Amino acid sequence: MPFDENDTVPLGFKAKTAGEYTIAIDRSIGLFADAQDIFLKDNMTKVVHNLKLSPYTFTAEIGSFNDRFIVVYKNETTLAVAVNNFDLEDTISIMFTNNDNTISVKNSSPNTIVESVMLYNLLGQSISTWDVSNENQSALIKVLVRDLSTGTYVVRLKTSEGIIAKKIIIKNVKVTSKTKEKKDIYIQKSMLADED
Repeated sequence: MPFDENDTVPLGFKAKTAGEYTIAIDRSIGLFADAQDIFLKDNMTKVVHNLKLSPYTFTAEIGSFNDRFIVVYKNETTLAVAVNNFDLEDTISIMFTNNDNTISVKNSSPNTIVESVMLYNLLGQSISTWDVSNENQSALIKVLVRDLSTGTYVVRLKTSEGIIAKKIIIKNVKVTSKTKEKKDIYIQKSMLADED
């Protein structure tokens, strides 16, 4: 059977403990030893990572994950995501504003509850998680982001109807005395789950 760069290979794994894991290529032969790239698509964070350049490090909870990863042979960020979230993306929007360091979630669906907001770096490592399940779902849900380097991150929303994710760009977020007052309000209002 000839190689087809459009092929996809589901990659399942089982985590016996919660923590950080790494997926890497031990060695490659034949076509893969030369110019053919091998990408790992993380359906949870929507990251597509070239395994020929470096290993992929991510965090996982305990459990079996049969749909989280797909091995692909071309880098297309528009590849199909395993989670069916197209209806959610029409009714829930995710925004980040650098001037007040907040992730804002607008939920226009009266039947969907946004349960948590999670922030990941592009390596798939969890940065922070906020429990927003008790927030007023018809109001704008805001969470404060603090002490992050400039870069691209992934916001992942867990909802009662599924999961959606969006890449955002953060510009050197530091909590100042001006934003510290807001921090206390957002922690109380947004029920920040992992306080440092």
